[in-house]
Amino acid sequence: MKYKTLIIIIGLFAKFANAQKSGPTLKEMGLKGKVKQVIEYTYRGGANVDTLGMPEKTVMSFDESGHEIGEIRYKKNGQVEYKFLFAFPDAGTIVKTQFNNVGHSIGKYIFKYDVMGNQIEFGTYLDARPEIGFTKSVYIINYKYDEKGNNIETINNGTSEEFPNKTLIKCNSDHQAIEIYSYLANGKPYDKILYRYDSQGNRNKFEEYNISGKLLEEEAALYDHLDSFSNWQIETIESRLYGEVRGDRFSKSITKRHIEYFE
Repeated sequence: MKYKTLIIIIGLFAKFANAQKSGPTLKEMGLKGKVKQVIEYTYRGGANVDTLGMPEKTVMSFDESGHEIGEIRYKKNGQVEYKFLFAFPDAGTIVKTQFNNVGHSIGKYIFKYDVMGNQIEFGTYLDARPEIGFTKSVYIINYKYDEKGNNIETINNGTSEEFPNKTLIKCNSDHQAIEIYSYLANGKPYDKILYRYDSQGNRNKFEEYNISGKLLEEEAALYDHLDSFSNWQIETIESRLYGEVRGDRFSKSITKRHIEYFE
């Protein structure tokens, strides 16, 4: 079942292809203020909250330094799906360990930072899970920065030759990625991703194109009910997939969140 593992890897690649919102810190998540806890309820499927059914739930806890220290994800039926615990072996390393619903460790995610606080490496170490067809895998992304502190390149190790192993990134004046170009190990272009942001720095537009310029996927997000720290409390995302491989599909999610702050 190597193929299933590679699909998971590509999902992680898309999420961690740039340094924006890619780590377990308030800054990387785009959260402002001294956040103590975030509880998110995510509804998926229908046109509005009333038709979306029961939500998934995520609870994230932080210390006063702005590091995430615990996370629990719940299924729609209220049962625990995953738990994450965090360790800080040294000043530049964060280890996020994932546990299944019965408390067994199933993998680790290791974040490494330079002295400036820039993330320079993200490692995924997944244990074998024969019951669902996943093989043991290791996947590492290394980040490079320019003199302005912009993440301009990633090198990805552990993927098949069919999938991208390098990205080149263009950033805006706020150090946010706005254009990402992915390449295969042989140097051939793979795809192009465009990001846009609102006035609060929240990403509100995503588009992915293949090497021929055909739109593969797009996503639009709206953020409402900003609190006194300008953190959103309601996020609405509409996504569309196109083409024979991904199918023509539309999906929508609404996330409501409650944020508790340190006094």
